[in-house]
Amino acid sequence: MELENAELKKLVAALRSEADELRMQTHSFKGEIAGVNAAYERLLARVASGPSNQIQSSYFQPFFCILQLAREADARLVECQREDYVGQYYWTEDSFFDERQNGFFTATRNLQSGPIPFLVGANGMIVSNRLQEQMARFGCILFNTLRKYGMAPDAWEEIDVYALEWFCLSIRVRFTEFRLCDNNWKAETFASIGYSGWRNPRQPALPPVAQETEASASNFPATRQRVRVMKPKVQQQSPPPGQRQNEEAVQLPVDIELSESDLFSSEEFFFADSDLDSLVSFGTRELSPEPGNGSTSTSDFPPVFYDKDMTGFVEVLPRATRFSSKPPCRSTPSKRRSVRIPGEDPLDYVQLKLEEGSRAKAVSEALGQKRQKLEILQGDPDWRAKPRAKEKKVCHVHERRSIGNLIAEQMDDLDWGKVEKLRLQKEANRKRKAVFSKATIRHRKEEKLIFQLRTEAQARAAREEQERWEGRPDVHQRLGRLVKHLQHVERAYRKEERLLLARDKSRRWAADRAAFLAVQQVRIERARMAHNEKLANRERLLRMLPQLALYQTMVMKQRINDFRKKQALATK
Repeated sequence: MELENAELKKLVAALRSEADELRMQTHSFKGEIAGVNAAYERLLARVASGPSNQIQSSYFQPFFCILQLAREADARLVECQREDYVGQYYWTEDSFFDERQNGFFTATRNLQSGPIPFLVGANGMIVSNRLQEQMARFGCILFNTLRKYGMAPDAWEEIDVYALEWFCLSIRVRFTEFRLCDNNWKAETFASIGYSGWRNPRQPALPPVAQETEASASNFPATRQRVRVMKPKVQQQSPPPGQRQNEEAVQLPVDIELSESDLFSSEEFFFADSDLDSLVSFGTRELSPEPGNGSTSTSDFPPVFYDKDMTGFVEVLPRATRFSSKPPCRSTPSKRRSVRIPGEDPLDYVQLKLEEGSRAKAVSEALGQKRQKLEILQGDPDWRAKPRAKEKKVCHVHERRSIGNLIAEQMDDLDWGKVEKLRLQKEANRKRKAVFSKATIRHRKEEKLIFQLRTEAQARAAREEQERWEGRPDVHQRLGRLVKHLQHVERAYRKEERLLLARDKSRRWAADRAAFLAVQQVRIERARMAHNEKLANRERLLRMLPQLALYQTMVMKQRINDFRKKQALATK
């Protein structure tokens, strides 16, 4: 006990000395932190006094408080490991943009999935449109908080590092979908998409196409296409030949860069192809307001529409080429995110596509014949010198006008065909969705019925087993008697074993005692013999000592005589 107490006292003393050292280090660290904070305050005051700084010191310190709260809340979250999730979750930004560049996404999508494909839930499915709207609204709330603290810049590219950290941590704490990635790239990309809409939620006028396309291209490197836009030429009456040339003067085409983002629209651009040097007119797609979508219908160029949560993405739908003064046939487009259900096209839709192809072929053949005649006429070197050149020119103008009217009528037919095609496509989608929903409901009913039948069968089997055992009371009684008999036998064997064990223990104890005494006797005898041998050696050595001393004396005398002789010889 005393040794243990001494060891414990030494351990307590060592721990106390270690605690004193740690306390001194803590005080030194506190002093260093205080010095660093003072230097940081001085540096912050100096930086905040500059004219180019947008972050005011009066707002900067409270913002650090909410940033610290966000860090603490994020530290309490359970870290999502990539190995725990099987499927396509786009953990890295490169995996998402590689698939986007290839033109297809491998993430699972259902009928309720939203337009942003990289927002994948824990179940491996793209989150619903309603949840994406909630994310956008929460992002707007975070932007308003940043603006309150003076941390919201004019563009997302100018965001401060602390504001970016607070935004990513806050949206990670609120939504689990933003934790399923590396380096918070989903939160940053989501903010870059909706930042312009959060900053300007209600815009009175549509911005220019160049600005909108540049903003969308900066967020996502979409494929750029150059569209040539010209003003349509409308022929009202046949003016005199002198004025006709001035009126027929066509303005130079304007090149406008348009970009499309695959995140919000998977529709392809449609451009009217024509071999003639005709005038092509592009317009906007009329968007009907829908619940849950902040789209705005307009007929003025540029062809841009805005969503309530995610703004800044361009969609272009060209208007049909027209040469007459008749009003264009406005087609009613489908919804922005139409549900694509696999299946074959209806027969009416196939026939409609064949008719459209035959009409377009007939129009192109007619235009080719007219163009060939015009080239033949212009290739004649003396056609201007002929007597009826003026009349032929007028006739040529009328022919061109008739060709334009014919093309306009054909394009009206094509517009009607597009409307009919959209109607048939909607009808087919409706029928497919109805069949799909009915099949799903029927499958669910069958699964529920199978589960009920299985449960009833298990309960019935258990009940029959219980009844079978309850109908055999003699079996239980026999088993009880056998158990009691076994217990009595074991008890009797235990009583006999106790006596045998006691006898065996005493016998083994006596044998062990005898063996121990024998070993001790042998050890004592061996020790006595070794001691006697040592005493005999001592007596023998004592008898040899006088002879040894005499021999040493003789050797010493001999050596002394030799030394003196050598010394005498050396002195001579």
